[in-house]
Amino acid sequence: MSFDFCGNENVVSLLNNIIKNQRFSHAYLFYGEEGVGKKTIARQFAQAILCKNQNKPCTECDSCKKFLSKNHPDYFEIGMDSSKGKQGFSVGDARKLIEDAYIKPNEGSYKIFLLNNVDTLLDASANTLLKTLEEPPKHVIFLLISGSRSGILETISSRCVPVGIYPVEAEICFNEIKNRFNNENEKQLKLVSKLCEGSIGRAIFYLDTSVGKEVLSISEKLLQAYLDNNELRFLQVVAPLEDSLELSLEVFKCFLSRIRIIMNEQIKCENNLNVGFLNNVDKVFECVERSKKILIGNGNKKLTISRFCAEIFQK
Repeated sequence: MSFDFCGNENVVSLLNNIIKNQRFSHAYLFYGEEGVGKKTIARQFAQAILCKNQNKPCTECDSCKKFLSKNHPDYFEIGMDSSKGKQGFSVGDARKLIEDAYIKPNEGSYKIFLLNNVDTLLDASANTLLKTLEEPPKHVIFLLISGSRSGILETISSRCVPVGIYPVEAEICFNEIKNRFNNENEKQLKLVSKLCEGSIGRAIFYLDTSVGKEVLSISEKLLQAYLDNNELRFLQVVAPLEDSLELSLEVFKCFLSRIRIIMNEQIKCENNLNVGFLNNVDKVFECVERSKKILIGNGNKKLTISRFCAEIFQK
């Protein structure tokens, strides 16, 4: 078995060559937008490093079985989940990691530490980790996960091999989700493959989670109310978002994706060009992005969403 990953063939080829030659760097930085699969491919890379068979990762050896059951003694995932509002590693987390790193592996040649959301590292935590990242024990490999390469300290990124993961084309995404959701309506799959903007993880979120399905439904109703210039219906649809920050942010993101799809279709089809719609697109984008920033900054949800509704219909 090779890496089970859709798109980003250059990355898959790079990682396969590293595994084949068994020449590992002490640290790799996997970066890319949300849902593009950077953690998925990093985990498969870790599994392949620890795999005992020649064809790596095999999924059949004891090491792979332990890895897949989340029970491998030489693999660790560390770091706060920023999607739940936590703000990066603490200095205590960093010190514990360093302490564990100097303990030799239990079974294989390497201990692997996957560090989530390193773009949320606080300066004190980053400085605590810095020396170990620069000169780690020979048996340690760090896999860093970040939303962007520029979002982390240069002193950290310069010590890592960069591995950029990028969105895939809509057609590739469609084929991938069609294989996974072969009972789903094809028209819906095509829409989702556009809405996710190249992020297969986001497409799966829309199709396979209750929150994702709710996001699709609300954003569709919002779009229709906006296109009908029906401010009252728009307000009624957006009202439930006042109770959930997560739902609000996801609906805003999906609503913008729907607007982009229409915008691109308008640009391609000059005969049916809706100039009024295109002229308002920039205002819509600005309203959404401004509202998202206020919500992320713990602003008043009810007031922010009410203001968003008023601004988006302002003449």
